[in-house]
Amino acid sequence: MSFFLHDRCVMNNAAYQAALRGSRIKTGDNAVFGTTEKAAKDLIDHALLATEDVAQEVTVTGSEVTVSYEGKLRIPPGVLFFRIAGSDEIPVRGSGKAKRKDPILFIRECRMVENMAARLGKAGGSHSEGSGGNGREGAGIKER
Repeated sequence: MSFFLHDRCVMNNAAYQAALRGSRIKTGDNAVFGTTEKAAKDLIDHALLATEDVAQEVTVTGSEVTVSYEGKLRIPPGVLFFRIAGSDEIPVRGSGKAKRKDPILFIRECRMVENMAARLGKAGGSHSEGSGGNGREGAGIKER
């Protein structure tokens, strides 16, 4: 059971890392696919303890990158439970996905929401207790 849990955690971790690496590339779907596929292969090589016949799948869309792994964990002959159940192997799967978000646009959107909230706060006349200002100092946000 420990080998199964270890290998499944490694698969999930490697899949998420590979998807995240691919999601950061902005040059086109082919570059994203190639980089993600290479990262997925490199991250899983020699990392699994007992899972064999591992297949990987990389999917790139306009909004996200998904990486999936699937392999087989063979059960030793001494373990009777799985033999009675009719199988001598357990499927092990792992997957991860990351959104393809432009960091510049994300920061602009955050600032826009921040500015709207500040304007609404000034229009309503509400101040947080003890701030003595616009209520933004406590949040670690600097005025420009």
